[in-house]
Amino acid sequence: NLTEPQAGSDTSLIEATAKWENGKWHVSGEKTFITVGTEADYAIVYAKTLGRGVDGELTAFIVPLKNTAGVTVTHLDDMSGQGGTGTATIAIQDLVLADEDILGEIDGLGRGKEMAFATLAAGRVSITSIILASLETALSEAVEGYRRRLDLGLTAEESQTIESQLWNLMADAYSARLLLMEAARYRDAGDDAKADFILGVSLANL
Repeated sequence: NLTEPQAGSDTSLIEATAKWENGKWHVSGEKTFITVGTEADYAIVYAKTLGRGVDGELTAFIVPLKNTAGVTVTHLDDMSGQGGTGTATIAIQDLVLADEDILGEIDGLGRGKEMAFATLAAGRVSITSIILASLETALSEAVEGYRRRLDLGLTAEESQTIESQLWNLMADAYSARLLLMEAARYRDAGDDAKADFILGVSLANL
């Protein structure tokens, strides 16, 4: 996970560190908004590497979460639209790991940023899908609510105002779905870095 209390996708702000001392990695830092963090047995933790010739570069470590000294998992409130995901904060204090605990083992040393951005590309599509599903669910509820209000009686002006708002929301949802499908097409084709991919997902998130 990249996210820390002070850092999101801007990797330059990451403060978690992995120091090479006496033939082992000593990992410390805090990660937050970890999806299924309360349920997972392991987490991929990105930390700035200190030592082994890759100072300042990110490395992805596979961190055991269950009954591990130096690792504390704290449940956060459930996220809107993502109930049941067990979102958590993970605090790590001087956790000792080996080269074998690096994602990709020694070949993954200093390649965390590359790995993280590849993961983010897929995440943009999945998170946008959740947002779109929430929008469509809310829209469906709004339409049903409007129908119930019609049964209770509305003036022509009230009805026209509500219908106009609902049509605008429907247009937004339909546009977002088309943009998401286009972004997913780029993702499937391996064109994650294309501006159209980034633009498509960003617009769909709006």
